This record gives sequence, C-alpha cells and structure tokens, in this order.
Amino acid sequence: MKFLRQTILASALLCAMSFSVFAQSKYTQMSVGMRVGTTLAYTDIRSHQFMKTPKNSKSEYRAFAGIDFLYMFSHAVGIKVDANIGSIQGISPNWTPNRFTTEAMGYQRLGFTRPVYFNTPIKDGTVNLYVNWTNLSWFANVANDKHAKARKWAAYSYVGVGMSIYNPKVEALYAVDNAEIAKEVTYLHGYSYNPSESGFFKGVHDAILPIGSGFKYQLNDRLDLGVEASLRITASDKLDGVNDLGAQGNKYFKTAFINPTPYAGYANDKYALVGFNLHYKIGSENKANKNIEWNDPEYAIIKAMDNEMGKLKALLNDADKDGVSDAFDKENNTPSTAKVDGAGQALDVDGDGVADYKDEELFTPKGASVNENGIAADADGDGVADIRDMEPQSKAGALVNFRGVSIGARNDSAKVRNCILAVPSIYFDVNSSAIKANYNKQLADLARLMMTNPTIKITIIGNTDSDGSDNYNNSLGKRRADAVAKYLTSNFQIAADRIITVESNGANKPLSTRKEHNRRVDFTVNQ
Repeated sequence: MKFLRQTILASALLCAMSFSVFAQSKYTQMSVGMRVGTTLAYTDIRSHQFMKTPKNSKSEYRAFAGIDFLYMFSHAVGIKVDANIGSIQGISPNWTPNRFTTEAMGYQRLGFTRPVYFNTPIKDGTVNLYVNWTNLSWFANVANDKHAKARKWAAYSYVGVGMSIYNPKVEALYAVDNAEIAKEVTYLHGYSYNPSESGFFKGVHDAILPIGSGFKYQLNDRLDLGVEASLRITASDKLDGVNDLGAQGNKYFKTAFINPTPYAGYANDKYALVGFNLHYKIGSENKANKNIEWNDPEYAIIKAMDNEMGKLKALLNDADKDGVSDAFDKENNTPSTAKVDGAGQALDVDGDGVADYKDEELFTPKGASVNENGIAADADGDGVADIRDMEPQSKAGALVNFRGVSIGARNDSAKVRNCILAVPSIYFDVNSSAIKANYNKQLADLARLMMTNPTIKITIIGNTDSDGSDNYNNSLGKRRADAVAKYLTSNFQIAADRIITVESNGANKPLSTRKEHNRRVDFTVNQ
C-alpha cells in the first residue's frame, strides 16, 4: 500500500507540473482507442496450459476487449483511462488422485480430490499516468533521427490505480459432480462462486495496480496502430476462487516435508492483458496532423533554432570574399581583390560600365564609348579618345595636342613648343613600382608615337599617395618613373636621350582625394 500511495502522489505531481507548462498548447491533445487481445492468469490454480487440454478443450488463453481515452498534458506526459471486459482462466496440473507426485500431493493437501480449473468473468477500469519515452529529451536524438526527419513510432509506459469486478468459479477439470468441488472450495477456502452476484456490477470488487508498456506506429494523421502488454496486480488472493495460499502459509499446502508446487504461493493474484490497439486522434481538420505526441515541442524549438542559425550563417557568409555578407551582396561573384560598395557591387569610378578591377583605362571621359576592357574608342589612333578628338581623322603618326588636333597642321610657322599632349597616366598598386600588364598597350602606343615622330621627347614624372614620409614617397615616385623609362628603352629601343628627365613629385601633386588616383606616372610630350 505504501508503494501505491507513492505512485499516486508522484502521478499527481507530474500531471500538475505538465498541465501548468502546456495548458496553452497549440496542439491537439486527445485520442480515443479500442483494443482486443488475450488474458493470462498469474494465480494459485495455474499450470501454463496454454494449449488446449486433450479431453475438454480448456486453455489458459482467454479473450478480452477494451476502450481507452488518452489526454496528453505535454508531448511526453499524459493521463490514460481505460475499461476492459473479458474472462480469466487457470488450469491445475493434470494429476491422478492417490499418486505421490508433487502436484497430486499439493492439491490433495489443499483438499481437492481431482484436477480443477477456474473461470472468472472480469471487468476493470483504471486511471494511469502515461509517459511517452520516445519524446523525453534523452531519447530525442535517436527518436527524431537527430531532428532530420519525421518520427513514425513511439514507445510508452503507464502506471496507475483501478478497480476490477469479478466472480470466480472453480470446477472439476473433467466431467464429475461439480457440486462436490464447490463444497470443497467453500469449506476449505472460505469463498465460492455466487450465482446471485452475476449482475454487471456485482461480484468481488477488488483494487488493482496496472503497469503497462507498448509500442505504437503512426499510420496517418488520424490513426495509430499499437501493441501493448499490461500486468494488473489485485489487492487480494480471490481471483481464482482460492483465497488462502502463499503468504498465509496454508496448512493444507505446506509441511515440513513437502514444498509448494511451482504454480502456487501467490499472495496477490495477478492477470495480464496482451493485445493490439487502434487509436483515433481527436481534433479539427486543420489540427489533425498536430497531435502533440507526434509533434515534439522540443523538436519544433530546435527546428526553429536551426532556421535562425541558417539565417545567421547567411549573414556571416561571404562567398566571394569581398567583405560584404551574402545576405546583402547584390554581386556575389566579384573577385576578392575588387573594390566594392556597401551592396557588394564592384566600383566603376569613371562610370563607363566596366568595373574598375577589369578597367584598363580608369578615367575615360563621361559618355565615351568603351570596349570590354574599359578603353575609350580612338578611331584614328592618335591617343585621344573620340569623344574629345576635335580632329577624328588625324593622319597616322601625326603629333597631336590634347584635343587631338595635329600640331602645325593649321599654322606651320607657329608651332607650339613644350606642348603637353594627351598621353594617359598609368597607375600602380600600393607601395609598388611594378608596371601592370594592362598598361602594356598604352606604353606601346606611346613608343609608336615617339618612333613616328623622331623629334619629340618626353618627361616622366612619378607620383605617390599621401601615406609614408616625404623622403620615402619621393623615392617611390622616382622608382616608378625609372621603371617606365626602363620599360620604354628595353622593349622598344627608345634612345635614352629622348627621355628628358625622370623625376618625382612624391605626394606633392595629388590628382584627387582618392589615393588610388595618386599612385601614378604622368607624361609630358615635347616637340
């Protein structure tokens, strides 16, 4: 009884805790079911005679049917109420009277003169604390396959309290005068079958402690199919009609010389229910697939967290390594070295439609037509873009000014001296004097101009940005100018005396406030 009180107290406490946490559940929580199966007796009169006896076709397998109702307080804890009706049967071993065998002597000392069996119609009802083990946190990873796919099966157990109503009847196993058996039971054991107790609620009323476990499989959103086994422990020893064995030390059964039979000695009779069940989940159509047993809130929380982690990773991820996260990057394939704006789009300083990292002519005039490399169109090849060329059809090799007009073409007697021509600057990387490959063509054009005009000379001026000391910047600017001079003399055999000076402005003559515009070499072409 102490165990029973502790069980009831623990059940009530768990139910109260679960209800307080999940009272506002958005899931459906109820299901009803039916079940059928077989009963098995664990009583004094019992022989494990599971197959039918040879003469009168008796068996210890008997049928039962039942209904139950399940209400889940949470995804793991609920209350289960059930009701069952069936019969229980136990058969004594097939012994021969007056034979000195364990079975014969045991039952004869009980006062039975021949083999017997009992049959007990029974009805019971129980209220149980129900636990879905699959949904408990320490099973979650296995049950939910690490939350990767929907779960279709569940394991559960329950324990509770209940009441059974029964009226046992002991009879001879074979065809004899059953009145004699009834007398023996009444005289020796103080209890016998009472026909007047045959009403639905009449008979022995006995408290029971049910303990059960089972497995269920989700057929669809509405139906679950399961298999279940439960043991019902009665509070008395009356289930088989024999009420004074086992713990009471029956004088007819135990002596100093003869041990009890292996089928006797139960202080409390028990019976088992084993069978299949089918459950229907109650709820509106839009909630049919949201029964709380199959929608673990812990899984829902983890799934939501996984979604948020995915969004966070998208915010942190930068596939093209341009410094702008993929979530905000409108151009997700720029090279890692490309300069980009806050939206991850490659910069195009001169607005010619060619990104700076591909643009071989960073400062083409606005509106100029350019090729795929960002170089402005120059139809007559005079080094002045068509958009600025005031003489778009200059003769090949003609010396032109910054407007593209041939020098001396209009007034040979008034030639312009020391005229600064339009030779585009070339640009360098930070702290570098190496000439980029994309400027090879531009320097080749300059060499061609000098070859076709043998009287002109050039001045090469190196420049730097404002980083570094004055001495360092002057030195870096000179190295850049020297690199260009060496390139022209070594690759195109331009005579060294045609390069008037190679000098450095350092950081003293910036072209703009943008540092990349100031890391350059400028040219002055003189006739």
